[in-house]
Amino acid sequence: MKQRLSGPYHGIALVVATIVGGGMFALPLTLENIWFTNGVLILIISAVFMLATGLMLVDVNLRFPSGTSFHTLSRDLLGRGANLIVGLSFVFVLYLITYAYISGASSALSDVMARFPGGNSRTLAVIVITLFVSAVVCKGGKLFGYILSFFVAGKFTSFFLATAGMVSYIRPELLAENPPVAGWAPFILAIPVCVVSFGFHGSIPSLIKMYGRSNHKHIVRSLCFGVLLSCLIYIYWLCMTMGILDKLSFEKISHEGGNVSTVINIVMQGEYSQSIKGILLFFACFAVVASLMSASLGLCDYIRDLIKSVKGESGVFLPVMLTYVPPALFCIVSPDGFVVAISFAGIALVIWSVLLPPLLLIRARKLTAAAPWSFPVGNNALYLFFLLGVILWGVMLWTLIRV
Repeated sequence: MKQRLSGPYHGIALVVATIVGGGMFALPLTLENIWFTNGVLILIISAVFMLATGLMLVDVNLRFPSGTSFHTLSRDLLGRGANLIVGLSFVFVLYLITYAYISGASSALSDVMARFPGGNSRTLAVIVITLFVSAVVCKGGKLFGYILSFFVAGKFTSFFLATAGMVSYIRPELLAENPPVAGWAPFILAIPVCVVSFGFHGSIPSLIKMYGRSNHKHIVRSLCFGVLLSCLIYIYWLCMTMGILDKLSFEKISHEGGNVSTVINIVMQGEYSQSIKGILLFFACFAVVASLMSASLGLCDYIRDLIKSVKGESGVFLPVMLTYVPPALFCIVSPDGFVVAISFAGIALVIWSVLLPPLLLIRARKLTAAAPWSFPVGNNALYLFFLLGVILWGVMLWTLIRV
């Protein structure tokens, strides 16, 4: 019998590692127009909303064998037409996220390379990042796990080491500012990035495999505490940025493209020690590369399964090429699309992280046996949740097109 984990700590670590990553560099710039207090409110609402849909998916997943994917759930419960829409949105989101993280990682790497003679080349940084990640994914197996674990550990270690030295530089009067907000558009435009920032739903099948279907309490606790801890880390990060940088600094970040290296360079202009500045730069590299590896692996696996279903075999090289070459080429053509790509990804992510879960749960309750754990909401509330999601998706899309 396969041994299962006995406590929620591993699950919490998985959820936090999945949520907190390179996307956090987009948060301060996205929330800048509504500032700290309103930004924290939007973050908390997004966290609760995404946690609710995640728990819905736990209910649905527990009705199927451990490890069942989104593809199988949507195909069996909603039919092939809906499955096609879900698949297209899934690929669209992951391609945008892969592009955004290659853009962010190459931005941070080029900043490191610029410290050496002849190393200031954004295109070279894109090529290095793409070759490194694609090679690790090609090799796969334990090597991928070890390298990803190294980057995740480095991400959190460097984050807390760097920010611990910056706490004394926070100015409470900056955080207390509440500038006037021009209408609802800045709030609506902040939602897609906040949705992406809590995009942990792909980890739910892994959680169920880790704990087993009967140990649902630890699965639920892992999600609840993981989302709570991630939200606190985001608020802490907003304190670091909005409590140190004024509005003029954010305007400069926006004017210079808003990529990862721009955010880090503006933050590093403070009177910190050289060690803090170095650790902060390493945090940027670790965070974005770890997020790139995690997100792009899901896309690569999906493309591999798609090729296998068409040709009968997939190999490794072709799926990896199709995963990384298109976004890498787009990064060379348009290197500073980090924040914009994450915003559009958030709108597409709403389809399979907000709209899909209530529909899946409604159908699962009609077609399958009861799960060991049930999401404590009736079908009428699920229909209402879906309707609110549709309205939210439409308003976000309309606002983004108008802007």
